[in-house]
Amino acid sequence: MLKENIKLLRKDFISYTILIDRMISESARGVLESSEDLMKNVIEKLEKEANEEELIIEEKCISIIAKFEPKAADLRLVLMIFKINNDLERIADHTVNIAESGLYLVKKNFTLYPERFPLLVKNVSRMYHDSIDSFLQSDSALAEEVLKKDSTVDRLEYFMVGEIIKHLQGKEDRVKEYINLERIVRNYERIADLATNICEDVIYIDKAKVVKHHKDEN
Repeated sequence: MLKENIKLLRKDFISYTILIDRMISESARGVLESSEDLMKNVIEKLEKEANEEELIIEEKCISIIAKFEPKAADLRLVLMIFKINNDLERIADHTVNIAESGLYLVKKNFTLYPERFPLLVKNVSRMYHDSIDSFLQSDSALAEEVLKKDSTVDRLEYFMVGEIIKHLQGKEDRVKEYINLERIVRNYERIADLATNICEDVIYIDKAKVVKHHKDEN
């Protein structure tokens, strides 16, 4: 009975990770393609689905622990899913922030994205995919590779924010547009941080090794 419940929990969890991946993808495409439909779908439809999935998984984790008192590997798995579930919910929130700012910029006919922006999107998306795979496959080596990519994203964010500030000079009438552009960049960096959080937990479970190399999210 315990194994069956864990199997169902894992199935729901995978479904949730796919939904979050879709939110990352559609918010990114919405921004890059100036597609109001994609961004509105993230805000109006997918966020609601994500919130529902998050609550379902949380309740199932609590129910399994309360009913079956799992031990060892089973307990670790349930607790990991419970914790990552929260990280996924926060990633979903960041994709909504990205879509909201992107929608604002489209309505203002503002498309001046930094040159490195597509590279930021690509790196963050890859980090998310690999962080989930590292957990599902118990692959601490892959998790460690994700941690290495975090510094690349930090550098991209640093350069792009600097570029945004530079372009803002002399364009005080478009301050809100540049603020929303910076918000998009920072939310991608936050998603990368959450991906590294997942990988740190994977490494801890696999190697009993505490890894806290990146800044905490504010």
